[in-house]
Amino acid sequence: MRLNMIHMNFNRFNLLLLIPVIFAIDLYAQNGGNTEDSFKYIVKEVTIRGKTNINQFSFNYDTNHITYFNGNDHEKYSGYSKQMVKIDLPVKAFDSNNPTMNQDFYALMKSSEFPEITVGIPRSQLEKMFINRSKELLIFYIKMAGMEKVVTGDYSYTLSSPGKLNLEGVMHLQLDDFSLDPPQKMLGLVQVDNTIFINFDILLYQR
Repeated sequence: MRLNMIHMNFNRFNLLLLIPVIFAIDLYAQNGGNTEDSFKYIVKEVTIRGKTNINQFSFNYDTNHITYFNGNDHEKYSGYSKQMVKIDLPVKAFDSNNPTMNQDFYALMKSSEFPEITVGIPRSQLEKMFINRSKELLIFYIKMAGMEKVVTGDYSYTLSSPGKLNLEGVMHLQLDDFSLDPPQKMLGLVQVDNTIFINFDILLYQR
């Protein structure tokens, strides 16, 4: 009888020792096995703007295509191995309200072969914004039509509440940097300018 009591007490003691371990494993699993904070984002608005020799044009992103995503990624961009917050934008989610212009844009972006435009922002820069002390030039890693480039952009941000940041800005891209030839129409009478602008408004969460 006494032996059984000792055995029961020993088992309870072992269980008590295991509880903190189980709790720690659960926390680790909830954090995705990553000791760093993760980012999530909501794409509120993205617009691609440009001009021809006779008018201007814009393609607005249909935000129904993506809403709330985990933004951690270790993928390398243009030889850089910094951890990124990566945002994938399906090319065919952009719309100009003109079917012919849409088809021309999708063809220019080679959407059948490369269906997404990917934007990567270094985590380190976002972390500085969250503690409200970033004055650096913001770097973007862009994948478009199968080409990768590092570009800079103008931006502003506001901390609406702890762990929540609204990032707005514009990137200036040169089509020929991505081996894209600006399209021409009407036997060359209508020519698209080599520079396009990507305006964005993104809400980021840190947890």
